[in-house]
Amino acid sequence: MVYSEEERKWNPIWKVQEYEANDVWVAKDIPAGWHSAKALASPVPFGQGQACRYYTMLAIKKHETAKLLMEIWETGKKSGRNPQGQQVAGKDGFWVAYPCQKARPLDQFFQTEARSQEKCQKICQSLLAACISSKEPWPVLYLILKQRQIHMQKDGSIFLGYQIDLSQLNPDAGEQECAIKCAELMLELMQEPSKMHTAGRNLIEKKIQKEGYQDFLELLQDIHLDFPIQKKGKFKEKIGKFFRKKRKVLIRVLLACSLLIGIAAFLMLFSQITVGDIPFLRMFTSSFEKIGKESLIQ
Repeated sequence: MVYSEEERKWNPIWKVQEYEANDVWVAKDIPAGWHSAKALASPVPFGQGQACRYYTMLAIKKHETAKLLMEIWETGKKSGRNPQGQQVAGKDGFWVAYPCQKARPLDQFFQTEARSQEKCQKICQSLLAACISSKEPWPVLYLILKQRQIHMQKDGSIFLGYQIDLSQLNPDAGEQECAIKCAELMLELMQEPSKMHTAGRNLIEKKIQKEGYQDFLELLQDIHLDFPIQKKGKFKEKIGKFFRKKRKVLIRVLLACSLLIGIAAFLMLFSQITVGDIPFLRMFTSSFEKIGKESLIQ
């Protein structure tokens, strides 16, 4: 089944999850002017290309859920919170299409890497930045955070997913609830390594218990206590960092030098065996025996 809205078409490819209020599908987007069969057969990698893109589509099965979502969208638009989704009406129900990226759940991919303070800092700041930059209505953003629809790119940046269960949609959730939920997620990331600063972490934990966060700005101020601005490193640290960055180049240079030394040693050995002498060494042994017409040998 192909679903159309204005000049776009979506073809659901596979069902990801089934929930009480909605099903989650991954669909292929077919731009205007493209024949459906041609677009679906095009070998475009997931999440790439301009011809066809992929979308997360929520097939809403309950009328009251669809109505509640539309009310949340309308309320959000009045306060400048514009949803990323696009509503699509189909014969078999109401659908919502969200832009889709290849899933890389933070819970899976962050645990596979070594947890250093620098990585924790980058992930926490990226998560907070993703929440602040999101224009989703607060109830939708809260649902995304609550259901841990958080994904990590290879470079460590964070993006939010939309494979959500709308039966848990809370219309009363606001920025305060979103900030507290974001703080809880960051607190989990701060548990390791144990050498990390604890001042900001303890403050965040106390505020979560007292529901002290009113907005993301408060959380942004507190997270700087846990991750203070790093001072410029000492000269030895800079040298060490330089060698770590350039180690591949240095290894190649050392290999090239070793190869040249090996070739020179082989030529000297070959000359000694065949001629009985190494001409190259004469410049060091006989260079001052005679200067001009005068001999220095007594």
